[in-house]
Amino acid sequence: MLKGLGLASRLYYLIEESLQDNKPSFSELDPIQVYEFLRSIANILKDNGLGVILPASLEQGVEEKRLGISLTAEVKSKKGQRLSLQSLLSYKLNLAIGDKTISKKDFEKLLAQKSPLVEVKGEWIALQPADVKAAQQILNKSYDPLELSVEDALRFSTGDISTVAKLPITNFEAKGELANLINAINNNESIPMIENPRGFKGQLRPYQQRGVGWLSFLENGV
Repeated sequence: MLKGLGLASRLYYLIEESLQDNKPSFSELDPIQVYEFLRSIANILKDNGLGVILPASLEQGVEEKRLGISLTAEVKSKKGQRLSLQSLLSYKLNLAIGDKTISKKDFEKLLAQKSPLVEVKGEWIALQPADVKAAQQILNKSYDPLELSVEDALRFSTGDISTVAKLPITNFEAKGELANLINAINNNESIPMIENPRGFKGQLRPYQQRGVGWLSFLENGV
């Protein structure tokens, strides 16, 4: 054990400082040092044969938790208007960590900790400066206006678009007619894929082929 501590102390100066005590048992780190340890020091210790035990959400190979967006959307209802890939959506954005939304009050509590790494409901997340700025714009409704369409919703559902308002989408929920459309496409409900509509110049992506096929089905078969 002493041999391991000796090696660790040469690799990380704060461990060396803790060994000056008569009975060394821990090394106290401030939030910045914890973040540095997780980002680089832990790997250096592991590469030199030393074991490092971390909370499950911080283990190497586990995707780093970040602030994100929970997006809820539905088609803007206009009487007599046919549904198309360009039909616009009504939407709501909420801050989230994973599939859990967080309120403005909770977010302000996180910022008050003045730490790049915070614990939220048992999950550790990194508060990246760009994410914090984007989150503040969402809460203050000062982000650039978004004009989202049915096509965007299809791309959200397939992961083809993974960010909105400069934050990762952690949860997407479609409602009403939009939900029916996406569920039908994802469940492949005997709807033919239309490769290229007559007169169209270009190449449709798979989600577009399914979407056009479903819209054609809506128009002709329902």
